Amino acid sequence: MEPGSPGDAWDVDRTIVRFPDPAVEIVDERFRALVVWQGVVERLWTGGRWLEGPVWFGDGRYLLFSDIPSDRMMCWSEVTGEVTVHRQPSRNSNGNTRDLQGRLVPGRRRRHPGLGAGQGAVGRDRGTPLPGLLR
Repeated sequence: MEPGSPGDAWDVDRTIVRFPDPAVEIVDERFRALVVWQGVVERLWTGGRWLEGPVWFGDGRYLLFSDIPSDRMMCWSEVTGEVTVHRQPSRNSNGNTRDLQGRLVPGRRRRHPGLGAGQGAVGRDRGTPLPGLLR
């Protein structure tokens, strides 16, 4: 990476707030108008291998996210700032959301009964293949 690139943003003192935040990288200029220039990227935790699927539980003030290769779901507490294991094994959950009742709905790669081996329950949307799902 060249000096001053967003990847270098974590190598500087992050206790000093800078606007615009150097950690915000615009990859596609069509999204420039959507950037909140007063926003700051905050690193909450390191130690995962491949993290995705964050879902916020405002009523409990915690964030759940998946560490897929480690087969675990992690929990960051806004109250304590600590990250703990929420569920292990997590059955490789990778995309998390909440239903209308506020319950956790994890996405998983799995075989679906009635479909052929290695096919997921959903593999296409309006004819377009969905990435990351077994088909």
